[in-house]
Amino acid sequence: MRTLAIAAVQTTPVPHDLAATWERFADQVRAVRATFPHVQLVVVPELMLCAEAPLPMYGGRFVPAPDRP
Repeated sequence: MRTLAIAAVQTTPVPHDLAATWERFADQVRAVRATFPHVQLVVVPELMLCAEAPLPMYGGRFVPAPDRP
């Protein structure tokens, strides 16, 4: 049996900026690999790479985001 080293990164995207989100992701993966060179798989939140904005909160409840032009 072989061991698979996994790292999980808890992070958020740059809202509505796909290029900046991918750059942040690449930087974080490089940092994980520099710190833990044995890591073979990096896991991130599933919506991280589509650059969605976080859901706005008001009084402990989610509110809809305003329409964008």
